[in-house]
Amino acid sequence: MTTNASTRGGPIGLRHIGKSAPDSAWNEVE
Repeated sequence: MTTNASTRGGPIGLRHIGKSAPDSAWNEVE
């Protein structure tokens, strides 16, 4: 399931980085 998180975390992470840290965004994706 790590692969799926990476694909979704990619675009979402970039947008979330503006508001919160990348780590937080990755956790939300999971």
